Amino acid sequence: SLYRLQSWLNFVILLGLCLTVYSDENQQSSTIGTQPDKFVSAAPLVVAAVCQDGVALVAHHVLENFLDGDIQNDDHSLIEEIIIDGDENQSLSATNKINDNDSNENSSDNTKTTGLPSYHRGPYRINPIDGLGTSLICAGWRTDTIKLASKCRSFAAAEIDRYGTPPNLRQYVKSLAQEASFWMAQCHATEGVRALSCVGLICNHDSLWLVDATGSYRVRAHALGLGSKEVNEALTHTDFSTLTKEEGVATIIQIVQVEQEKNNAGRTKPTHVETAVVDPVSSLLKRIPFTVSLSKAKGSS
Repeated sequence: SLYRLQSWLNFVILLGLCLTVYSDENQQSSTIGTQPDKFVSAAPLVVAAVCQDGVALVAHHVLENFLDGDIQNDDHSLIEEIIIDGDENQSLSATNKINDNDSNENSSDNTKTTGLPSYHRGPYRINPIDGLGTSLICAGWRTDTIKLASKCRSFAAAEIDRYGTPPNLRQYVKSLAQEASFWMAQCHATEGVRALSCVGLICNHDSLWLVDATGSYRVRAHALGLGSKEVNEALTHTDFSTLTKEEGVATIIQIVQVEQEKNNAGRTKPTHVETAVVDPVSSLLKRIPFTVSLSKAKGSS
């Protein structure tokens, strides 16, 4: 009987150890995928918002070769206006030169945030997807953001080739967001395929979708990247439905500057801002000059 008791105790101890190991493994596996991706968390900020007459898009660039102040001292830098037409051709035209008065008046604002220089030819972070104004803005590893944009273009081309020009653009963009999310989930779950280290915001002129490997989610205004938690909190206090798309761009830039100064105590790296809007009339993605954003900001203040 003593031998049986000893055997029973050994069995109970062994069972307890097995249950402990199983519980630890199960707890560890349950947290897989819940941690934020380090490439997305460290990416320069991107923000998009649905406004009264279109969608405002803002993407920050940290260009290492410009951090020494060359851009701030470049008095002949021009801001470009780039319009993506229905044939996906890009027509480039240099626009308003930043004059000395504007640069002096806004010197405190421009020391940390400036527009892209005239000689910047890419990469751009705001990507046109089709000739209908559908656009994608991403945060994460650049290789993966390019891959996601390319896949979205393939989905859009296949959709239009199969069904023709969509009569309902909102449903069309929703479908693209769902397809992109499903593809990202497949990459994550397929053995031998690396999960994408990026997250995207896909939009047309009146709808905006957050896309990642967990699904697609409709949003009104959202930020991704470094500092996005604080910016998203600030975005909830702004009613973008009362603002024009240009005012929306200016408001986003102001919100980001305020939150960066508040949370970094003036230690924020200089950034160069790429700004664009999706116009509902022409259904085109239009990159607007940073000087226009500044004028809208001054007019709304």
